Amino acid sequence: MKILDSDTLEYNKLMDCLTINVTQFFRDPATFEALEKVVLPQLVSDKQNRKGRVIRAWSAGCASGEEPFSLAILLREGIGQ
Repeated sequence: MKILDSDTLEYNKLMDCLTINVTQFFRDPATFEALEKVVLPQLVSDKQNRKGRVIRAWSAGCASGEEPFSLAILLREGIGQ
């Protein structure tokens, strides 16, 4: 940790490794397609079979909100309400 406190260049290198520095709607098409066609239908079906009414979703570390909005769009369309 001391090197990160004292060396700005090293700190910036670490941050570049940990972050992707990009945000957009449906950023990773293959991931969102899998969510739409595989994950969400199964999730909705499981909830209906258990008479559940709540589906909670979490999107970690988004800069300006495009990823969670993309997820919300898929959920809204998948649930059909």
